[in-house]
Amino acid sequence: MNAYNTEEQQVEELKNWFKENGTSLLFVAAVLLLGLSGWRYYQNSEETKAQQAATAYYQMMSVMQTDTELADAQARALIDQFPKTPYRDLATLSLAKLAVEEERFDEAKLHLQWLIEHSKQQAIPELARLRLTYVLMAEEDWQAALAWLNEPPGDEGFAALYLETQGDIHLQLQQPEQAISVYQQALNKDINPSASQRIERKLEYLGIASEVVQDDNIPQIDISPTP
Repeated sequence: MNAYNTEEQQVEELKNWFKENGTSLLFVAAVLLLGLSGWRYYQNSEETKAQQAATAYYQMMSVMQTDTELADAQARALIDQFPKTPYRDLATLSLAKLAVEEERFDEAKLHLQWLIEHSKQQAIPELARLRLTYVLMAEEDWQAALAWLNEPPGDEGFAALYLETQGDIHLQLQQPEQAISVYQQALNKDINPSASQRIERKLEYLGIASEVVQDDNIPQIDISPTP
């Protein structure tokens, strides 16, 4: 069994990850942004506009899984009508998610790069950088994906996930020593038990792979994007 996924498998895993995790992460991001930024809008002359943007955002989210064409149109309308609210960034994340699900990777990358360069909201640039990396991994552009992770995230909460993703890329590049190093660094970060177990399984795989293997029974390692 080949220890590395094919390009077709990578694309399908990326689409599935965005479908399974993208919506929930957008809701989490929305709650975060409301807690950190949204209250400011409710304290000034932009209160009505912020409320309208919030309504538009949740209307869009309500159809994300059932009518992607309508969700796409609503996200673009939200961006045009409420460009100075936190929901502009969330709508852009939604557009990137929809583009990935339809394998419009170039468009997805443009949305994510815009967020990396322009978003002022806490955690959004880090999340966009990670998602951009996943898209590049699906395209098997390993070096470009690795380059986006060279700079540590500004939000320490992303540190372990960035390191784990670096390890996954080194694994694809058949650089086991580098993969082991960054996986071990990830374990030293503030990390939840589920992520810790996942990384430990990858390290166990590398321990097996470093030995002389006499047959084709190399275990399959899951390198799909981690939530």
